[in-house]
Amino acid sequence: MTETAVKKSSASTVVVACKHPPGILMRVFKSEEYDVPVLGGGTRKEFRSVAIGEPVKINGPAVPFGRAPSYPIIGGYALTMNVPADVAKAWFEQNKDSALVKNDVIHMNETMEFAEGQSNEQEEVKSGLERLDVRSVQKNGHNVPRDPRWPAKLNPNLSGVETDTRDAA
Repeated sequence: MTETAVKKSSASTVVVACKHPPGILMRVFKSEEYDVPVLGGGTRKEFRSVAIGEPVKINGPAVPFGRAPSYPIIGGYALTMNVPADVAKAWFEQNKDSALVKNDVIHMNETMEFAEGQSNEQEEVKSGLERLDVRSVQKNGHNVPRDPRWPAKLNPNLSGVETDTRDAA
């Protein structure tokens, strides 16, 4: 994270920037203990997660073709303003091991200026769900796909799938 990441203050709302194309529903959970009946009578204690409050919709950068988004998109990040700070901070804490948070696909800031700055700094961050770049480039005299996610060529030691050419009758 950069120095423009989360700024500590007592703000009641934050700005969340998200590069996950459809966006997310931010939900916060708490753990609660409950009794589970067991075979032969009696109960045992188990834990379950229970949602707290209503989910908060976080915008994603994908919009229908031909439509302009109703929210700003900066550096490939869709910005969602006025997200309750307590919900966002709890969600980021509960999801700190998520690939979305670890890979900076989603981040939170106290002000719009910090959110715009961090989004511009991290423009090169990829969510992994972008369209494939089908163009190729020359490397060592061979055309290779520009996008590393493009399917690799078949192993030359393997043959392709063959179909039976005999008559079915």
